[in-house]
Amino acid sequence: MDKIYAPLQYTDKRKIQFAVYQLEGPAEAWWRVIGQRWEETGVPQTWNAFQNEFNAKFIPQIIRDKREEEFLNLN
Repeated sequence: MDKIYAPLQYTDKRKIQFAVYQLEGPAEAWWRVIGQRWEETGVPQTWNAFQNEFNAKFIPQIIRDKREEEFLNLN
């Protein structure tokens, strides 16, 4: 997603709105809860915060570790 957003110069808020627009099913329901919690608790809505929350919920740590390892081993 970052590759898409870079030339468009989207703000964090716009990046989140665009990503949320694409969510369906459980991911969409998850965002309704997280988005409301962020508003109620005053969490700054940053793209990094959204990515961290999303990854923690939907991408298991073992997969994230494997992707990082693959990336670090690119030649």
